[in-house]
Amino acid sequence: MPSPFRKALQQLKSTLLPPGEAPYRVRLGLFKGLVLNLDLHHQAQVAFGLWERETYRTVHSLLAGCHSAIDVGACAGEFTLLFLRSPGLQNVIAIEPYPPNLPRLDANLRLNDLDQDPRLSLHTQRLGSDTTDGKTIRLDDLTIPTTGPVFIKIDVDGGELDVLQSGPTLLQRPDIRLLVETHSVQLERDCLEFLTNAGYHCQIIPNAWWRRFLPEDRPMGQNRWLIATPNTIR
Repeated sequence: MPSPFRKALQQLKSTLLPPGEAPYRVRLGLFKGLVLNLDLHHQAQVAFGLWERETYRTVHSLLAGCHSAIDVGACAGEFTLLFLRSPGLQNVIAIEPYPPNLPRLDANLRLNDLDQDPRLSLHTQRLGSDTTDGKTIRLDDLTIPTTGPVFIKIDVDGGELDVLQSGPTLLQRPDIRLLVETHSVQLERDCLEFLTNAGYHCQIIPNAWWRRFLPEDRPMGQNRWLIATPNTIR
């Protein structure tokens, strides 16, 4: 049940912020400078640079020097756009299998004049280890240059471990950097165990203390991130 503070905050947003989706230029945070279609009643934290604020320093650090980036669970394309705006990235892959998200992704690419960027490859199949349905591909099936560091962001609302298990060959490379968003305690433990056994050094990014007063609007009980880099590059 929402706290009285959260209810008051929601009422304040409804009063002060315009309803409906419209293009906004993000002024602060990780996505600063990007123009995104946002509904401020539900996505004000994206517009004001507070959405997943805990990850910003880590993302910048992991992206530094990367040649390729993979956005697994691209949704409306915030990370895909960030990757296309990052200096040095030569290859960007976006994975988004949920049909209602594809027009949103396309619109945001167009708003930032990146819809024709030749570095971008979009896949609308889901990622996973079982490809017998003909609609699923593996992480190992993606065409990625064999040289240069690769940053992989994974946020698929519960299927993160399955995505990791679909890339045994790719994850053997010594230049992979991972940001994985998990939505349950057990999933977090399973991903940590899998990556540790695969030779990765893992670290949890905890939620900021102020999330007790300014939580993100999410339907799932847990939302945390883990970062992983091969032990060979530490």
